[in-house]
Amino acid sequence: MKKCFIFALTATLWLCASLVFADNYFADTVWTKKLGMNIYSVKFSKNDSLIVGQGSQSDVFLDAKTGKELKYIIGIGNVHFIHNDLNFLRISQDLKKIEIWDTKTFLLVDSLENDGIMLGGINYTFDVSSDERFIVCVIPYGFRTWDITTKKIIKTYLFPSQPTLKSLDMEYIRFTCDNSKFIGQLKRVYPDTKPPFSDLTYRWDVMYDFNTLDSIDVLGSYYNVQLSHNCKYFVDNFADSFNGVEVRDFNTKQLLSTLPINGYTLTGMEFSPDDKYLVTSAGMGSDYGLKIFDLETKKNVYTNKDGGFSNFTISHNGNFIITSIENVLLLYPSKFLHSWSKDSINQNIHVVSPNPTNGEITISFNTYFLIPTLINITDLNGALVQNIFNGLFPIGQNTFQFNASDITNGAYLISIQNGKETQSFKLIINK
Repeated sequence: MKKCFIFALTATLWLCASLVFADNYFADTVWTKKLGMNIYSVKFSKNDSLIVGQGSQSDVFLDAKTGKELKYIIGIGNVHFIHNDLNFLRISQDLKKIEIWDTKTFLLVDSLENDGIMLGGINYTFDVSSDERFIVCVIPYGFRTWDITTKKIIKTYLFPSQPTLKSLDMEYIRFTCDNSKFIGQLKRVYPDTKPPFSDLTYRWDVMYDFNTLDSIDVLGSYYNVQLSHNCKYFVDNFADSFNGVEVRDFNTKQLLSTLPINGYTLTGMEFSPDDKYLVTSAGMGSDYGLKIFDLETKKNVYTNKDGGFSNFTISHNGNFIITSIENVLLLYPSKFLHSWSKDSINQNIHVVSPNPTNGEITISFNTYFLIPTLINITDLNGALVQNIFNGLFPIGQNTFQFNASDITNGAYLISIQNGKETQSFKLIINK
């Protein structure tokens, strides 16, 4: 009985410590959202206005700005947005057709040609070409292509029969930049005929010609190969404890660099939109959390320590990272876009009109989050003198004008608070 009590007390103290630790973790987020189901895949819509979280039984759509839940749709199909987010495509609940939905109303409006064959699985098993003309999708023992305009099936390819295999599947299918090719990860499972009779799994990332469906190249035999946005690089998990990520030239396959991360704990990788940074995720060890690597210097420039990540994605404009820990979604500012030291942030602020000023003044500044911004005038000790703005500015460079003629002569600070970041500079009023 005493041992049980000690165990229970220890477990309670550990849980309390974990909760406090988690509260500290979430301080870096723009917002967090607790859902009624676990999420194992997340993505932004094309214009970054929506976020989709994929659970084991349904997809949830949220407003990216606020995290507000908009719609749950039963089924586990991957979602792809088209027509400037007017529509989205997803695999039907019965996994037999690709559906077309209206994004504004969340109503099913159409579907592509189908013959009843099962489509895909859960691991990124269909993709849309960047010109939104074609689709490639995994089917049992092969894959299939469609023309989105006509909604007709173009071609179907089935892998040759291999009696020695226990199973042969494809995952993580995606188009290359020119849409003439696509890459799929082949997963071959062989039965082990010797004790302990464990199945042997091998993976290859194979490139196919979209028109002929012929295999034309092999990128690697590693898990989790990722292609950069401009198709200049690809990275793979080399399963090395110290230099587990290899960066290679996409065209020549030449090894360009390795990144100091444990490949055995790695769970995900994605390039920033400008291909200058690589974000990695890991669920344990010293690489726990989201790490941002500068591909030029090969250094870890920032780390988000909020839990073990098995899925995340970067917004198309590069401003945010969305990820999940079980049933909690977390939206982060993507800190690889700029320096986040206070000194460098202050360098982005400058007074357009002369300083000192005797009245009208114009300031310019950068806004990093699309969330309410406060602009205050304070004394040099930080005490509020006047709030001059409380509202929204678009992300990027902004200009704001105000009249300071009703404020007593002296030295002040103008502070601009946007999310967790505060920018400030000194202002002299001399009327």
